[in-house]
Amino acid sequence: MADDGPPSFDPAEAMRQVGDDAALLREVMELFILDTPKREAEVRMAVEKRDPQLLERAAHTIKGSCVIFGAGPTRDAAHRLEMMGRVGSFEGAAESLALLSKEAARLTLDLRTYLDAPRA
Repeated sequence: MADDGPPSFDPAEAMRQVGDDAALLREVMELFILDTPKREAEVRMAVEKRDPQLLERAAHTIKGSCVIFGAGPTRDAAHRLEMMGRVGSFEGAAESLALLSKEAARLTLDLRTYLDAPRA
């Protein structure tokens, strides 16, 4: 996994979340990798258009997707944006969006690395 801050996700927690079903975990990881760029684009559009409802909804979706992986840094970045949408404040949204993008990219890279690693 990338060595840039705290771990981007917890593989053991992710496995527990899917009931130790490695095939299901692989499927969920692949879905996250495919879906997150779309959700991130929605967050970016919400910030650009200053649309609090879209911001809250899109950030909440990313946050929820992170829970299964124990992906604290990405979850926390999405949560900050979700709360901005909830209260209708865009102060610091650009910085929070940049952090979300960084953490989501790191998580995606780490999930791909995990998926590509040989398993015993």
